[in-house]
Amino acid sequence: MIFKFKIHLKSNLFRYAVTCVAMFCLTYLPSGLAVSAQLKPFEAKAIYLFKIANYIKWPDDANKVQIHYCIFGDKELRDTFDDIAKKKLVAGKQLVPVNVIEECDLVYMGNKFLIDELAPYQISVGDKDQFAAKGGQIELKQNKNKLELIVNYPSVKESDIRLSSKLLKIATIIEDPS
Repeated sequence: MIFKFKIHLKSNLFRYAVTCVAMFCLTYLPSGLAVSAQLKPFEAKAIYLFKIANYIKWPDDANKVQIHYCIFGDKELRDTFDDIAKKKLVAGKQLVPVNVIEECDLVYMGNKFLIDELAPYQISVGDKDQFAAKGGQIELKQNKNKLELIVNYPSVKESDIRLSSKLLKIATIIEDPS
């Protein structure tokens, strides 16, 4: 019984010491030494793209078991998104990469502008300047170290796609892209 008490006491002392060291580091070390890593732009875009997919409702959502995505013009983004897609689901649906634009539900246009080729069930995302103003539906705009969402609401409204109000709350809405 005494032996167990000693182990318990040592265990509590060890936890207390570790907590004190962690609190000291978090309080007194510069934030640059923090554990969190800086994301590269393509990594941040891949995460945003995944998060955006979670707030989209496609017309046949109830029957859909997979979400097909295309990423054009950015190999690093594609590779990063592929890694995310292998590990995560969107609303219980598997993300599947395809290379034919007609088969895509979610289309990311890196260096291509293929708006005229999209069907009403597809959503377009891009990061080129004025992407949303030129007819794209969701623009990922780099602003210093942040990504901003710009939504071309009339374009989304014309499609069969519905965006969650949660996504629209954090986005800049373009009502009249002209």
